[in-house]
Amino acid sequence: MLKLITSGKLADGDLVIAQGFQSYLEGMASRALASAQGQAEDGFLFNAVQTAAPFADAKPPFPASAECAALLTELAASEGYKKELKGGEKYAGALALLDEGDHAGAFKAFKGVMKKYKGTSIAEHALSRAREIRDGGMIGYRSSCTICRDRRKACAKHEEKVKL
Repeated sequence: MLKLITSGKLADGDLVIAQGFQSYLEGMASRALASAQGQAEDGFLFNAVQTAAPFADAKPPFPASAECAALLTELAASEGYKKELKGGEKYAGALALLDEGDHAGAFKAFKGVMKKYKGTSIAEHALSRAREIRDGGMIGYRSSCTICRDRRKACAKHEEKVKL
């Protein structure tokens, strides 16, 4: 993009559009860096890596590319990095189940992350999400049941009791 802008081959109107697009992409890279840093601080290493990686490897690099690469290097050197990434991937799968409305499946997936990746920050997040589902009465919720829909949680007929 930069080569195209500096080439002098663009008409004035096209040059303004290209410069605006370049500014937009640079801003997006800066926001991705800030977001990735926040995600890493909150214990979501998988999300942080997924957010920063595309900008760290950008060719030509963005102004924030060096910082993104440094963040990824720092995260990779942290204790339990591989375990956090694997747990984060499973956590993302559990979130997808939750988005699909499969509360029981999401609960089981979060519980699995909690047990398999014990001692990681993603396991703590999984425990928290599993508790939210259980305590919210969503295990057994059926969207086809009018009572469940009205209550916005599983009715007495469909509610399932589960343990953490």
